[in-house]
Amino acid sequence: MGETRDNDADEEDEEKASDSVTEKVDGKAAENSLSQSSSNPKCTATTITPTIAPSHDFLSRYALDEPRKGANILVEALHEQGGVFAAEGYARSPGLPGVYIATSGLGATNLVSGLADDLLDSIPIVAITGQVPRRMIGTDAFQETPIIEVTRSITKHNYLVLEVDDIPRIVSEAFFLATSGRPDPVLIDIPKDIQQQLAVPNWNQPIRLSGYMSRLPKAPDEAHLEQIVRLVSESKKPVLYVGGGCLNSSEELRRFVELSGIPVASTLMGLGAFPTSDELSLQMLGMHGTVYANYAVDKSDLLLAFGVRFDDRVTGKLEAFASKAKIVHIDIDSAQIGKNKQPHLSICSDVKLALKGINRILESKGAKLNPMNKIPYWRPYR
Repeated sequence: MGETRDNDADEEDEEKASDSVTEKVDGKAAENSLSQSSSNPKCTATTITPTIAPSHDFLSRYALDEPRKGANILVEALHEQGGVFAAEGYARSPGLPGVYIATSGLGATNLVSGLADDLLDSIPIVAITGQVPRRMIGTDAFQETPIIEVTRSITKHNYLVLEVDDIPRIVSEAFFLATSGRPDPVLIDIPKDIQQQLAVPNWNQPIRLSGYMSRLPKAPDEAHLEQIVRLVSESKKPVLYVGGGCLNSSEELRRFVELSGIPVASTLMGLGAFPTSDELSLQMLGMHGTVYANYAVDKSDLLLAFGVRFDDRVTGKLEAFASKAKIVHIDIDSAQIGKNKQPHLSICSDVKLALKGINRILESKGAKLNPMNKIPYWRPYR
């Protein structure tokens, strides 16, 4: 049964509500787009389309002649799925969170493929969806979909806003969750009657994530880093196996390779962390990788797995993957360690911090290991 409208014009606006927009902004700017009372003097708005979405969409909050404060760029998408992938592309590029806004019902469910992709690839996205008024939730109202339940397994966290005063805290938490630890998508579902309320945002509300904060990875233990350096110095055929968790550690990774001389094999998500033009690059490994990368891993006696999850497209038969090697696994997500392949030594930490610590140890000892200069076992495979 359709939702009751005050007049025909309002009903016509509801029918047009499937239009959506992609917005890439910082945490405060996401809230700014919900209220005319907010502002951000550091940002200027840029629109690349003369039209805005009608009543049910968030952008109807702006008058036609009102400056859109807080948004660096506002892009109208013709379809929600394309829009969420556009936000993902933005987030992949500079490493900043992408923001996507969609209407309720089918508009929200069209985000599912993109959010699932973001979760698997660790992309920081904040998705904001509309919802029917609070009093109508659970009544099968017009364009009502339980998007919180739909996206529970494909987001890091999601919120249903029940009080307008909670919006500043929820937005702050959403951006913190999306960008801290292992980056992942977060969804905020906002009922229509909440959107229609006026409020002065209080950005000084504390973040209520004590359980999450306590589980965030700490700096790596120095003794574990010393143990990794010892394993590298004792090995004769070490290989680096790097993934998407190394993308923000490119400088540290290059320095480690310079100090150690260890060749680098990359996953698809890890491409770009280390230059493929370098003589120590084995390029991509796995089912669709290079022959020499796979041979090098198979013959290695030490596998340094940094920011990876031992995906089946890389490993093939797990029991045969790097079967002769000791495995060191460093990842920011504790759930990934030992999930597919049991390591001999593991560290749950940001790879960037771990590499900085390892490099510091090598530099303090004046060590330049370069094991490949002694035994370039992998070169014949190239």
